[in-house]
Amino acid sequence: MVELTLYFNTVGVLPAGVWQYVFPAGRKLPHLRDLNIYTYQGLADPAPLSAWGEADISALVSCCPNLRKIPYLTLQHGSHVSELHKLTALTSLDLTYGTGGVAAVEESLKALADVTQLQKLNVSVVNQDLTVTNLLPLTSLTALSGFGFSCMRTLMRTT
Repeated sequence: MVELTLYFNTVGVLPAGVWQYVFPAGRKLPHLRDLNIYTYQGLADPAPLSAWGEADISALVSCCPNLRKIPYLTLQHGSHVSELHKLTALTSLDLTYGTGGVAAVEESLKALADVTQLQKLNVSVVNQDLTVTNLLPLTSLTALSGFGFSCMRTLMRTT
């Protein structure tokens, strides 16, 4: 098993779209099984500019086809998380989304429901109006043996 761990301790330390260059689609890391990316953000928005977007997720899936565990992944809202279903060995995922409206959160959760091989899932979002009904798409994840969901109603910001 090969594991990659990265630590960043500054808010917004990485520019938007950086992950597609860290994990270029033209290269393969077939032995990488666990990807750990730790960032300290304090009380800032949990989706800084370095949050994973569509191109970043696509590059990761192409570059690291045998990932089985991804804790601490900060994503931009959108349907791109559904691409993770292509990582057939992926069984454990811990996601954080920043501030987004109910429609953005719902789109993200519907896409996450496509990653049906997950056994453990933790999701954190920031939203004022989210209800338990918005989580219904995740009921299609029938292989789950562990699930956590946290919704911050307000976001404290540092200045």
